[in-house]
Amino acid sequence: MTILGPWVDPKILAGGFNFSPVLNLATLTYGADVLDKSTFGQATKIHMAGLRNIALEASGFAEIGADLQDAQNFANIGLSNIPVSIFPNSTPVLGDPAYFFQAAQAKYNLGGQHGQMLPFSFDAHGASGHPLLRGVILDPGTEYAGPAHTTSGVNIGAVSASQYLYSVVHVTQCKAGGGTLNYVRFDSDDNSGFTTATQQFQTSPAVTSTPTGFYLTRVAGPITDNWWHLVIDITGGTGTYKIFAAICIA
Repeated sequence: MTILGPWVDPKILAGGFNFSPVLNLATLTYGADVLDKSTFGQATKIHMAGLRNIALEASGFAEIGADLQDAQNFANIGLSNIPVSIFPNSTPVLGDPAYFFQAAQAKYNLGGQHGQMLPFSFDAHGASGHPLLRGVILDPGTEYAGPAHTTSGVNIGAVSASQYLYSVVHVTQCKAGGGTLNYVRFDSDDNSGFTTATQQFQTSPAVTSTPTGFYLTRVAGPITDNWWHLVIDITGGTGTYKIFAAICIA
C-alpha cells in the first residue's frame, strides 16, 4: 500500500504542462449538488444528491515568458478539452494513485500586492460529463529517447460489462534533437509477460516539438485482461520526451 506523506511535490498536470514547480496551493474538489426534496408533512428536510461537479483550484508564483506558466494559462482560457491530472505522491511510481479528468478552463488571475512575489491562480472544471477518475499511474514522468520502449506492467483488474476504461497521457517535454513521438499505446493482457497483448488506446497525432496532453476516448467493457502497460514509439533524431500516464476503471 502506498502511504502518502506531506503535500510537498505533487504533480499537477494540464495538457502538456507540469504546473507543480510554480504552485504552492492546489485543491481538487469532487462533489454533488444537494437537492431539497422535502414535501408537506415532513418535520425535517430530505435531501438527495444531484449532478456531480469536479473542480481544481491552483495558485502560485507567476513565470512570464515563452513556454512558461503564463503562456500556458493564457492559451487554455476558453478550452474545454484539457486533460488534467494530479499525482499526489512526491515521488510517484508505477501503480501509485492518480486523479484525472477532462477540463474546461474559464479563469486565469494574474497580479497582486505591490512589492510581493507576483501571484497567479487558475481553475479547471469537469467538461466531459464523466466522473472524476481515480486510477493508477502507468508512467510517473519518465524521459524517453528513441526508438521504442515498453514499460513494466500493472495489474488493475478486469473491466466489467457495466464499466469503462479511461486513460490520460501528458507529454510535458520535447527536448531539441529532432525525432517524432509517434504514439503512446496502452496494451492489455491476461499475464504479466504480455505474450498475447491487445491494443486498447493509442495517442494521435504524433508529437514533435510541442508538449501536449491526451484525454483518450473511453473504452467500454467487458475487458477480461487485467495487466496493462505502455508502448512508446519514437523515430528519428536524438530528442527526448517526458511522459506521464494514468489509467482508470470506472
